[in-house]
Amino acid sequence: MTTPLSGAGLSRRRFLQLGTIGSASLAVLGTTASLSGCSRPASPAAGFDFLSADDVVMLRALLPVANGSAYAAAAARNPDLGETALQRIDALCARMDPPAQAELRKLFDLLGWSLFRRLACGFSDGWSEAAPATLTAFLERWRQSSVGLFNAGHRGLVKLAGAGFWSQPATWAASTYPGPPAFAVSALNR
Repeated sequence: MTTPLSGAGLSRRRFLQLGTIGSASLAVLGTTASLSGCSRPASPAAGFDFLSADDVVMLRALLPVANGSAYAAAAARNPDLGETALQRIDALCARMDPPAQAELRKLFDLLGWSLFRRLACGFSDGWSEAAPATLTAFLERWRQSSVGLFNAGHRGLVKLAGAGFWSQPATWAASTYPGPPAFAVSALNR
């Protein structure tokens, strides 16, 4: 006898079945992508160490959506914030350990594949053609998904976008962050 999970109305057996089906689906999609040449090693875009040209287009589309209204306000004051955020994301990715880079590359390659976007993200338009509402719905879909891999993908994308944007001193005022304490800066810069 299976008992429903608290408040969810979903039995443990059904929950495990959904998790297994989701994991198997992602494994099949990943294998199909690698066999079709989707995940061949991507060469970095000009001026980048890790991000490919497709990654740059995807992240450029996700930056405003993942960072909300603060992005539009800050970008209006400083139009270079988006490109600087991409450079910061690239630097962060380039400094990751090789296993983390490999996993991130798999995610980026899958997101670059229109069939995967159609099945797992809910849209098949290119990243530069996707409307902000579509991208918001995609991120929310992955955030709310019962598939743990989608949740992890959401967290990874949003954290990268946030790290690239909010790490810039020009954005600190919008976050009400006054910057690092002077004593910490002076201790680190000795």
